[in-house]
Amino acid sequence: MLLNLLAEHDTSKDISLKDITMQTGIKTEDIISTLQSLDMIKVWKGQHVIYVKQDTINDYLKLK
Repeated sequence: MLLNLLAEHDTSKDISLKDITMQTGIKTEDIISTLQSLDMIKVWKGQHVIYVKQDTINDYLKLK
């Protein structure tokens, strides 16, 4: 579900964990855990940010 959401998200706009939680109904802790396991959480300027790996998303979408 997370990869589908990120694949469809307009990359010119920011998306927050709160936004993802509200759109999916998935707990923030679970989103963080999943993104960490996909190596999609990075520290940038002292803050954690979602780092979308387009290759990971493309690989997932090929499996659908």
